[in-house]
Amino acid sequence: MSEYQVYEFQAIDRFLSSDDKAYLHSLSSRAQVGATSARFTYRFGDFRTKPEEVLDRCFDVMLYVANFGVRRLVIRLPKELVKMSKLEPYEIPYTITFEETPRSILVDLNLVCEDYYTWIEEEPMLSSLVSLREELLRGDLRLLYLAWLRSGNSEESPLSPDAMLEPPVPAGLQQLSTGLKAFAELFVVDEDLIAAAAEESAAGSEEVEEPLEKWLAELTTEEHIEYLLRAMRGETHVGQELLQRLRFEFGSEADEEEELEGLPGRSLGD
Repeated sequence: MSEYQVYEFQAIDRFLSSDDKAYLHSLSSRAQVGATSARFTYRFGDFRTKPEEVLDRCFDVMLYVANFGVRRLVIRLPKELVKMSKLEPYEIPYTITFEETPRSILVDLNLVCEDYYTWIEEEPMLSSLVSLREELLRGDLRLLYLAWLRSGNSEESPLSPDAMLEPPVPAGLQQLSTGLKAFAELFVVDEDLIAAAAEESAAGSEEVEEPLEKWLAELTTEEHIEYLLRAMRGETHVGQELLQRLRFEFGSEADEEEELEGLPGRSLGD
């Protein structure tokens, strides 16, 4: 089987500018660049620069798949909307990492497994995973937990399953979203492990009406104008970004902290 690698990038919060497109085409003469996406495929050679730098500059989500056993999902989150303290319990060196840049936090899920030595479909694969970014911005950490479950068999992980102490168990593992199901399928997360974890997972909480008008009144006139201008300029998810900021600054997170209580001492080997 010949070597085959795919890099897929997707912008969610904005359209690519003409400068962005010129930059992306400069990386490869075979780059497939759209209004909000780019795709690079290689049978020989590799990416000319660090893909995470391209992600942070132009995009929000990146998927890398290689038929020699590598699958990597990297999600860019605005730094001001994320608490690193909530992410860090899921970190595993070289496998689940969180990189800070001047404006972002890059959630990097990098798994190397024998299960991934297989034929790769040439059709785009990233679209089914894009919704996971919004889930992370809402504080839904089930993606990180599923990656933790899978990392026990990753060749990159420096820890044995018995040494991998369980992080906080997020609520709602009994009913996975479409994006989480797609992640579990692409990254081959064991269904029995998910089912076992779901037994210890609290049920997903019901939606509560939020005082959005009250929260909006707390912003300055300049901030209102900035968000309106961004929306008028075509930044497609500026509303979601604003909602996450309001929740982050004015919403109560006490219940979320309680939901993320782990089970001290249990390991993946258990």
